[in-house]
Amino acid sequence: MVGRPTSGGFGTSINMDRRKTQTAQTFFRRAIALDPNFAPVHYGYALAIQWEIWKFSTRPFSEVQGIPLEEARIEVSLDDKDATAHAVLAHMMMWGSEWEAAIAEARTALALNPNSSFAIGMLGCVLGFGGYLEQARDPGRTRTAVHHPQGSARFVR
Repeated sequence: MVGRPTSGGFGTSINMDRRKTQTAQTFFRRAIALDPNFAPVHYGYALAIQWEIWKFSTRPFSEVQGIPLEEARIEVSLDDKDATAHAVLAHMMMWGSEWEAAIAEARTALALNPNSSFAIGMLGCVLGFGGYLEQARDPGRTRTAVHHPQGSARFVR
């Protein structure tokens, strides 16, 4: 599970089971304890927790929703030039219904890396869930990956 998010989800997380997702969280927590300034582990941890909640529903969302958001904010504060960090923060803000802030973060991610499929997909996702369906279908006149709940991406024009 360690790796960068892709258009299909977080690394190979589509094939993850509950135990592997929890193991990934343990490794991310250890990495944070060893070096809290190593930025990418914060969004990795955020995504691992979010994936566990979303795919496996092992804990109530209200119990843990603040943890991924805080980890994503830490990562952005450590490296504000990391497009993936902004995209992950957008994703976590979306889960908290912070639509305008999520859209702003996704736009920042895309501005930092216009070729990032994760950033493009996240912008489409937050625009769509935020109620901007027409823009979600064609943000910036590009093909946009919109994440399907099962982890696959479909493309809209």
